[in-house]
Amino acid sequence: MPQPKRKPCQVKVSAYTPLATDNTLKCALLDWRDKTARARWSSNDFGPDVLMHINIVSRIVDLAHARKLANVDKLKEQVPWSFAHEYGADIMAIISLHTPAPESSPFISTPLQSRACTTVPLASTPTPHARKPRPSSSWTCGTCKELGHRSMYHVHYV
Repeated sequence: MPQPKRKPCQVKVSAYTPLATDNTLKCALLDWRDKTARARWSSNDFGPDVLMHINIVSRIVDLAHARKLANVDKLKEQVPWSFAHEYGADIMAIISLHTPAPESSPFISTPLQSRACTTVPLASTPTPHARKPRPSSSWTCGTCKELGHRSMYHVHYV
């Protein structure tokens, strides 16, 4: 019998200061939510929170800020939203409009130099911060106050 598939791990977004783009994305998502809810339910019985709760909007903005939403499938697995299968493409289009492209980084575009050409073997390199082993004679027992052992290893003979 095949094992059931586990739910993908949720991305944890660390605390950040919202940028102007994050605020405009949030406003655009709220506008889309209001218009879509009015079109879907013409009566005033349901508010726009039925379509997309404010917590869902905040989660989408957080993930977009961290650049963790690459496509609709990522949206479906990272956001607990029951309408993601129906409106996921709309949300991804809004995100792409209001989230700037990532800036190029020299750390990504520059290849790392190979470390294979080091000539000094690692064993002969002295370690300046390595601790020297303490001789057992410098240990003092907390129980009997004798040198050479510690109290956790002290054996009481009767």
